[in-house]
Amino acid sequence: MKSNNANDSANETSVKASNKAREQGADVRKDAASAKRDADYVAAKERCDAFAGNAKTHCLNEAKARFGA
Repeated sequence: MKSNNANDSANETSVKASNKAREQGADVRKDAASAKRDADYVAAKERCDAFAGNAKTHCLNEAKARFGA
């Protein structure tokens, strides 16, 4: 009986740890995706500096639309 209780307790602890790790992994991936999107937006804005006038405005608007800035 004691071994069954110990196994149940160990399984429950294992499930809790797995769930916590899964949640933390998802948060890390979300943060990394956000940082990459921000960096891509900055790079796109810098590429737009090569243009002038309406072309630059259009380029900046496209960058904002693409990267959600």
